[in-house]
Amino acid sequence: MMGGREDYAGKLREEFAGQRVIVLIVRNAAFTIANSLLQDLIALLNDNRAVCERKLGELGPERRATVVLIARSELAVPQIFSPVMMPDWWPGDGRELMVGIEDLTWLVEAPLDSNENAIQGICELLFHVETNLVARLDKVHSGGRPELERLVSRLGGKQRAADFLAGAHDAHREVSSAWSFRPSMTEARYLVAQLWRTVRRTPPDELHLAAKDLCAALALPKEMPGEWRESIVTLLMRPSSRRQSEEQRFATNVFYTVSAACQFVTVSKHADANPAYPIPPDPVPLLRPAAFARLDRRRPVGPAIAPARCRVSHCLRLASVRADLCCVRDDNRARRTDAASPPGPSGV
Repeated sequence: MMGGREDYAGKLREEFAGQRVIVLIVRNAAFTIANSLLQDLIALLNDNRAVCERKLGELGPERRATVVLIARSELAVPQIFSPVMMPDWWPGDGRELMVGIEDLTWLVEAPLDSNENAIQGICELLFHVETNLVARLDKVHSGGRPELERLVSRLGGKQRAADFLAGAHDAHREVSSAWSFRPSMTEARYLVAQLWRTVRRTPPDELHLAAKDLCAALALPKEMPGEWRESIVTLLMRPSSRRQSEEQRFATNVFYTVSAACQFVTVSKHADANPAYPIPPDPVPLLRPAAFARLDRRRPVGPAIAPARCRVSHCLRLASVRADLCCVRDDNRARRTDAASPPGPSGV
């Protein structure tokens, strides 16, 4: 983890008060080489002898105990069990003790609306995608192109393109903070909500038609400048029988990834009705997030389009699902914003 270890360790000690659990902070490069894990453990116990003796003395002479290690890196191996010679000050008769070291990365679970999921960060990134897409459509439509009319019709709208854009800008002005942005598929006041609704109502084999209309409305070039990639959601939903051009794949990626992000934000509002999920490994502070968002604005790629990449990572049991949320910008600025969430401890 990158910070806040003392506070986190204090909270763990409060949580485990009255139990034979010792919470220690790893302050060096220990536990990163598989062949020296047990030696690293003994060295850490000796360095924290006073803390260990005080904790064990409060709870009697039993030899068994649990040690929770809070480190900045993952354990070198996920699990190891082996006999080890304990320090001579360790309680009990005899020094040899069977010790197990286990990485808790995939065992920590968090509800969908927990801070570790960085829902507000995902909302903020969705709002950036929303405003960037609308700004691009606005610029293209100002040139008198008819493609936006077809897109509005495809998305289920009954108004003219100019009214669609005016309504979108009015809705944007009502958003007090990007962190509070919550698209609704029912109201569908935002473009991303309409993309989401289209994905939910359209069979995968037919979404290419909507992607063509979005591609044309955005006036995407035949060869996309800069660097982008399809999200795992797009790959899983891609029909096997259809080939698309690069700009059409980009538009399809926008549909599927925006839809996945909107759906995640929605289910997080009903976390009490959904199970908690394991938190995947990621080097960010405190508890490793079950979901996090990152927006990478790459180097300038020209005045027409500069792709931005948003990675929404959500762990479903032991499988990490990663998605890229791609949007367009009309400026040449490049910037990077990270929504960090806390990683969790490794355990012994």
